[in-house]
Amino acid sequence: MSVPTVEWLELMEQEYLREFIPSGGAAVKIAIASETEVTSLRSALTFAALRQHCLPVYVDAAEAKVHQIERIFFEVAQQIDWDDLAEQWLRDKFTETGFEITSEQSIRDVQGIATVLDKRPTDVCAMVERWIENDIIRDYRMSKEFRTAMALMCSSVINPQNVTPSSADVLMQWLRGERANLTALKQLQIYQRIARATARQHLNSLAIWLHKTGYGGLMVYLDVSHVMKDIPAGTVPIRYTRSSTLDFYEVLRQFIDDTDESKHLFMVVACTPEMVEHPKKNLDNYTALKMRTADEVRDRNRSNPLNTLVRLENA
Repeated sequence: MSVPTVEWLELMEQEYLREFIPSGGAAVKIAIASETEVTSLRSALTFAALRQHCLPVYVDAAEAKVHQIERIFFEVAQQIDWDDLAEQWLRDKFTETGFEITSEQSIRDVQGIATVLDKRPTDVCAMVERWIENDIIRDYRMSKEFRTAMALMCSSVINPQNVTPSSADVLMQWLRGERANLTALKQLQIYQRIARATARQHLNSLAIWLHKTGYGGLMVYLDVSHVMKDIPAGTVPIRYTRSSTLDFYEVLRQFIDDTDESKHLFMVVACTPEMVEHPKKNLDNYTALKMRTADEVRDRNRSNPLNTLVRLENA
């Protein structure tokens, strides 16, 4: 049995994006649909996320190795305007404290802000550093190194001498999975590159950071149709064997198991019917994930539209 696509989309927005995700919840949904619908779902969910002020990002298994969790994070990180988030967090903190900074006032103009607030520039910088210490460094929901990176970014906005341009570049390289100088990272108190063991923590931290900067949360749309394709070796940059497909299922299983610990994160995994029909790559080959996607609420006449895995069709 299948669920009408329109009904499912409405439920995703009403039950998750509107309140559950902004309130601190997390969820993973797997949508099985035709190849055309997988594309249209992306557009529909993107608009739904924007309506609820969640940040939508897109990951395509044909362009990122989704069986490696760190590659998913790097693909997401490429789509984030990190400087804008730092500036927005600072504007919000000024507003929360009772200081109105107009949109025309550059948040990087410390002298101008000091004049507006009738304070000395050194007092403004000291105030911001206290905010960073209390609201970022001590927010232990986020991973330690992620907190360090965000603190440095926010500090560099209002107090540029704290972070040199080269150090800012190193931070961006670290977040985006580019080759970063380890010595330079250690000087910033970041001691390891983002890898398999830490990527999920950083993705969860990003969702929390987005919420702190005014978003409802993070919506990741993961198109994994390419994983199920049987492609000859050497014909495309990324090709998924049966082994790498099982690795992807393990990554997905971990995301599902991690929802109780995650906050402000909504992940939609979209795939063509091969995910349940492919003779060598279907879910039956990975029992741990199949058990987590089984329909626990059953009806003889209709499917449960809120189940982790649903088949969609245009009514």
